[in-house]
Amino acid sequence: MAAQNEDGWTALHLASRNGHMDLARMLVERGADVSAQRDDGWTALHLASRSGHVDLARMLVEYGADESAQTKNGWTALRLAQKNGQSPSVEHRDSPFQQPPPPRKNLRRRTW
Repeated sequence: MAAQNEDGWTALHLASRNGHMDLARMLVERGADVSAQRDDGWTALHLASRSGHVDLARMLVEYGADESAQTKNGWTALRLAQKNGQSPSVEHRDSPFQQPPPPRKNLRRRTW
């Protein structure tokens, strides 16, 4: 199920870009490659992330999509989500893009 159109898009790319969760799930369950990349490096996860389809992106990650995959221009799914104002906030702990919290500063307790 790796057929691509003349622009390099697979059915999973298109379903992910347009937020069609049920279709994307069916394609993956029937063997669609969650890591398929166009010549420019774009994956279904990049497209879902850029378009704000966080639930779909989460599903792709659960099926093995590589969160660290980069486009030819160096964009990861997380960076695309952030650039387009779709980045999950800290409260969204179930996000596929959850990053570890920044290190805490060494706060010493004052003793008087």
